[in-house]
Amino acid sequence: MGRKQARLGLLIGAGLLCLAPQANGQGLFLPASGPSHLSMGGASTALALEPLGANFWNPAVISGLSQSQIAIGSQLTYPIISVNSQIRGQGGTTWSESGMSMIPGLALVYRNEDMPRLTLGSAMFAAAGGGVNFPGDPTNPIFAPTGPLGNLVLGPNFANIAILQLVNNASFQVTDKLAVGAGVVTDYCMVGLDPAIFAPPDDANGDGVSTFPSATHARPFWGAGFKLGGFYHLSDTIDIGFGYTSKQWLETWTFNSRDEIGNAQKLALRVTLPPIYSWGIAYKGIEKLILSSDFRLINYKNSRLFGTPIVDGGMGWQNVFAAAMGAQYAVSEKTSVRLGYIYNTAPIPTAATLFNIQAPAITQNTISAGLTTKIDDNIDASLGYAYGFPNTLTGTLLQLPGTNISMRTSTHSLLLGLNIRFGTPKQCDAIVPAASTQITDASIKTLPVEPVVPKNVIATPETRLQ
Repeated sequence: MGRKQARLGLLIGAGLLCLAPQANGQGLFLPASGPSHLSMGGASTALALEPLGANFWNPAVISGLSQSQIAIGSQLTYPIISVNSQIRGQGGTTWSESGMSMIPGLALVYRNEDMPRLTLGSAMFAAAGGGVNFPGDPTNPIFAPTGPLGNLVLGPNFANIAILQLVNNASFQVTDKLAVGAGVVTDYCMVGLDPAIFAPPDDANGDGVSTFPSATHARPFWGAGFKLGGFYHLSDTIDIGFGYTSKQWLETWTFNSRDEIGNAQKLALRVTLPPIYSWGIAYKGIEKLILSSDFRLINYKNSRLFGTPIVDGGMGWQNVFAAAMGAQYAVSEKTSVRLGYIYNTAPIPTAATLFNIQAPAITQNTISAGLTTKIDDNIDASLGYAYGFPNTLTGTLLQLPGTNISMRTSTHSLLLGLNIRFGTPKQCDAIVPAASTQITDASIKTLPVEPVVPKNVIATPETRLQ
C-alpha cells in the first residue's frame, strides 16, 4: 500500500472515530439532563426546576431549589442517519441501523437545616454518547468492499461511545442575592469501534486489499475536570447565571487488536473534551409564567482530536454557539406545561464531511415540549418529547475531483422522570427560585388574619375585639 493511500486512510479515520449524540445538537454534548429542563430546550444556567438540570451547566444554580430533592430521568432517543456518496459515476445511500438508545440520569440536591446557606449537589448523567451502524453497501463507494478509495475497506462500519459524568457540586449563598458554586467532574468513557479507522490500514495477507483493525477490546477509560458558576437574583422577577465547565482531561484510549493474519497490536488515541461557557437569564414577572434563555460557547478548537486540523489527523471541528429558549406555564396548582427550542451552529465544516461520517453532529434546530404533574405532595412526574429537525451536510472528498458526499440526520426523543422532595423548605432570606413560589410554615404564621363577623351583626370595635 502506498504512503499516499495510508495518509488518506488516516485522515478518514481521524474523523470517523468519535460519535456525537445525534439527538443532542451542540455537537458532542447534550443540552441538559432530565425531562423538565430538556423540555425547555436545556435553558438551565439561571433556572432551577429539579436536580438533574440544576447540576448540569451551573453548579451555583442548585441554590435556587427550595428544598432537598432527588430526580430520576431517562431519555429514549431514536436517531435517523444516512450517508450518500457519489464518486466517479458510482453512488448510493446507506442508512445506519442505530436502533433506540437510552440515556439515564440520577441526581440529588441536599441542604442541611443547620447550614442553610450551603447546598450540595451530586448527579450522574450521560454527557455524550451515541452510535452508528452502517452495513457494507456495494452501491455506496464509502461502504463498498473495494472502490475508488484505493481498495480501502470502510464498510460495514460500527461504532458506539458513551461518556458518563459524575458531578459533585457545592453552592454557597454569599448574600441574599448571590450564590457561587464549584464542582468536580469525573468522566467514564466506554468506546467500541469496528473498523478502527483511526489506525493505519494493513495488507498483512498480501491480497491487495487493505483493511483496518477493530477497536472493540478495551476497558473503560477515565477522565476528570471541574465546574464553576454564579447565580444572582437581579430583582424580584429576574435571575441571571453563569457556568463554566473546564476541559476534560481523558486518559489515552487504548485497544487490544490484531492485523489481517492475527498478529497482536495495540491501538492508542489521545482525546480531550472541550471547555464550555454558558450564560443564562430567567424571567418570572408574569403570573404563572416563567421564561428562560441560555447562550453557550463550546470551544471545540481547544480540544484534542476534535479541534485538531484534518491535515494533522484530527476532525477539524469549529466552535459551536448555541441559544436555548424555554417557557413554563402553570396550568393549575398541580400541573405545569413547557415548550423549548434550541439552535446551534454546526461544528463540522463542509470540507470535513467525509472525515466525520461516523460523527454526524449536524443537528441545528430542536424543539421540545413537556408537562409535570404532582402525583403526591412531594412527588412530581414529568413527560416530554424532543424532535431534532432533519439537517444535511454536503462536501467533497479531498484528492478526488468531482466527488460528492452528504450525511443527513434527524431524531426523536421521549423524556421521562420523577422528582422527589424531602426536608424543610428554605426560608425567605435565600434566593427565591425562578421556577416556583413556595409557602413555608414560617410564612403562614405571619399571614394577617381577619376575624369573621356574622352577616347579621354590625361590625363595631367591640365585635372586632370579640
